[in-house]
Amino acid sequence: MMSEASRERIRTPEGWRAAAAMYDSYRNETSVPLPGIASYHPAVELRPGLTAAIAVPEGEGPFPVFVITHGPGLTAGSSHLYRRLTMDVAGNGYLAITPDFRLAPEHPFPAGYDDMRFALGWARDRAAEWGGDGARIVLWGDALGASLALGLVLGMRDEPDAPALKAFVGVEGVYDFTSPMLANGSSIKWYPGDGGESVLRDKRVSPLLHIEKGMQLPHLLLITGNANYGVPGTLDLVRKLQDSDLPFELHALPGMPHDFMTFPELDGMRHGHRLLFESLARTV
Repeated sequence: MMSEASRERIRTPEGWRAAAAMYDSYRNETSVPLPGIASYHPAVELRPGLTAAIAVPEGEGPFPVFVITHGPGLTAGSSHLYRRLTMDVAGNGYLAITPDFRLAPEHPFPAGYDDMRFALGWARDRAAEWGGDGARIVLWGDALGASLALGLVLGMRDEPDAPALKAFVGVEGVYDFTSPMLANGSSIKWYPGDGGESVLRDKRVSPLLHIEKGMQLPHLLLITGNANYGVPGTLDLVRKLQDSDLPFELHALPGMPHDFMTFPELDGMRHGHRLLFESLARTV
């Protein structure tokens, strides 16, 4: 059981980031062999102040592009923490890009959103330099990164020249910052900054609140384990999509904990990745 002192530490940005970093070995330093890829570049400058990790597949392109919006909480995490996932994606034939968007509370909304929006435009316009096809972009988000990613899907609908997305992948997401699930979390205080209720209800922050019938959306693929605290957030989005008569694909893997899609040692991760890439093969 976590001590009160430990709880207090993770209520600070530094403590929360240190706790997230403790999962590095589970995500990255495993006995599961790395996939075959052509190259991995840990810090490619997209613009001053914004870098991304890029993994290039083996073989001849052009490859579809897979942009990763990392978790956790929009206040911690990095492309370094997601380096194995980035390489696993490239191992499945996608040009994988994991941007290091700015984190709250030092950089509250819309800083992280703006960085990810720029990264998507960069992917469309510059992916060919890396063997990618900027007309075939998949956008992934996990945990609260999924909220940011789906917020991008909705936010870009207002832009006539926005990058076109073939698919959205939401993994164990929470898509509503007004949800009671987040009421006591640090992200609810740090990410919106001083914007208050208007930011919490913005379509780029709480996209679930803005799902409507008749929306033209990319293929929506939702993945969760059924043994983690992200399940209610995924089911909230499922109900909203059903009520809005919008199509989606859902996979709930038995017994899988939070973050399982980034833990190579788990059979459930490998199963989840098979489902992921089989779905994308039909739609991208």
